[in-house]
Amino acid sequence: MSNKPFIPTGSLPKSQFPFLSWLRCRSQKALGSAPAKCFGLWETGLVSPDRSEPTVQSPRSVPQRWRQFLFSGIALALLTAIPVQAAERIVFAYGQLEYYLPVSSLETFAKDGTVDRDLGFYFRFFKVTPDAQAKIRKGLQATSQEKPLPVSQVLYAPMGVAALRNLGELIQTGPNRNGFYALRAASILSAADPEGLSFIGFLRHFPTPNIRINLPQARNLIEYGSKLVDVTNAVVQAIQARSQAEAKAEGPINLATLPPLPLPGPYQFTKRTLMLQDSRRDRPIATDLYVPDFKGNMPASIPVVVFSHGLGETREFTAPFMETMATNGFVVASPEHIGSDKGQQERLLAGRAQEIFRASEFYDRPQDVSFVLDTLEQNNQTEFGGRLNLKQVGVYGHSFGGYTVLVLGGATVDFKRLRQECEKDFLLQSLNNSLLLQCRALELESSPQAELLSSGKLQDPRVKFVMPISPVTSAILGPSGLSRVQVPVVLIGGSYDPIAPLVPEQTDAFVWLTTPDKYLIISTSLSHTPQITEMMNRLILPAKTTDELDEKLGDFLKYFRGVGLAFMQVYVANRSDFRPYLQASYVQTLQVPPFNFSLIRSFPADELNQLMRR
Repeated sequence: MSNKPFIPTGSLPKSQFPFLSWLRCRSQKALGSAPAKCFGLWETGLVSPDRSEPTVQSPRSVPQRWRQFLFSGIALALLTAIPVQAAERIVFAYGQLEYYLPVSSLETFAKDGTVDRDLGFYFRFFKVTPDAQAKIRKGLQATSQEKPLPVSQVLYAPMGVAALRNLGELIQTGPNRNGFYALRAASILSAADPEGLSFIGFLRHFPTPNIRINLPQARNLIEYGSKLVDVTNAVVQAIQARSQAEAKAEGPINLATLPPLPLPGPYQFTKRTLMLQDSRRDRPIATDLYVPDFKGNMPASIPVVVFSHGLGETREFTAPFMETMATNGFVVASPEHIGSDKGQQERLLAGRAQEIFRASEFYDRPQDVSFVLDTLEQNNQTEFGGRLNLKQVGVYGHSFGGYTVLVLGGATVDFKRLRQECEKDFLLQSLNNSLLLQCRALELESSPQAELLSSGKLQDPRVKFVMPISPVTSAILGPSGLSRVQVPVVLIGGSYDPIAPLVPEQTDAFVWLTTPDKYLIISTSLSHTPQITEMMNRLILPAKTTDELDEKLGDFLKYFRGVGLAFMQVYVANRSDFRPYLQASYVQTLQVPPFNFSLIRSFPADELNQLMRR
């Protein structure tokens, strides 16, 4: 980015603006309450908070304490104190060709619905129907009452920085000039607007006269995304066909001959929270423990399962499944990973943390689970009469928790592959959001803990079964890391997942696994979480009512818990009578359109590669 300051229009004389604006920012900075528009200037490199002349600032150049003062009530009252140039037009750039749309055209359209000559050209060119125009106007009018501090915190966090740099390849401030700083400044200043965060407010606060849309990159992104959708559909169809073939080979299943799959089971249970403290790592690990009430008839061996939640979640994320297992005689433990849970996000938004999750979570999370198992071993004799089976533990996890349980099962981090994947074209990272998480592990590449991650020392020998749900795997573990897992694995994914896409996060992982006992279960129309699933299906299946989708999703989740329970019964509780539930022929009976199950035991790598080459 150029160090040369621009001269915005406003009440100050052009020749005086750089010095007087800097001086005002400097004086306010000394008082710890610099105006928000100074922040916008620092963001774009127009005014330096630390030097005597304009310069470009790094993403961490504004300390945390300053940002907290920055958005105090006094600072917000000074928003109009310094004139800053707003965007005047959107430039659609394609090589030497440039097409313009005045920002005022969008403002007028949002205000009263008037379609002027400039906007009308684009509506006619793209054949935008009146119904679509109404939706566009509604979007332009939409506001969100976000506070500037939380917005700033998110956009300054490492994952926020990476996401903005990707977006800056599309929305630029000049030819081939990434729009990162301007995007961040406009977002934060728009959040400080009394009218609320909005698209029009974003345009008003964009600190350069032109907002350039890089059409070649946009076209590439659309084409790449379209191909990814086609490939995903082709892979799903191939898995469905293979599942049907496996079911046919197994023969028809007689449901009447299967043991009951009680949901819930015969036992009551108690839930209590253990406030654990790992003194070696100085790390608290609050853990929920679900314990069946055997009413004096404690079995000789009690199966144990541990759950690892995903990024920004809590230990209660899959509570219904944990309750189901407890009522069926399992002791279930669910630790809170404090550096990557919902509490960490809340601390970030409140200004008490600087990142969405700590990079140390890549090695702390598996150690949390191992510490919980250590605690259960210590208490086994006194609380359970030594009957907890801690030599054959089952673990399951969601998203980041999926990575966690795979590492506990023996997977290792492949830093060389991770670097190669994270240095690829931004298109790949734009369409696989899980790379924003995975690539942060590169911060540990030269750390003392790197050997922990790459050597397999985080594997827990007590873990004998792993069930990752929508895990993140492709870049951080890769084929070499996943090939080290030799315990039974059940990978679960959905075709509508924009966070950890089925292709490649689960399909590639399944192919790379070399354990002889592996399963892949997919569901059409399933997304990363139940909430995202509902949102995606309402967009894609508008004919379905909310009640219909909710009912279907509820049925699907009940069946999902049943299948999960069956796997735990076989591989953790040693109940071979539940093995028929692990067949494709049984899963074929659980169809709940649009949430249809498919289960496979194998998928040749050359077949997947052929589909990917499309």
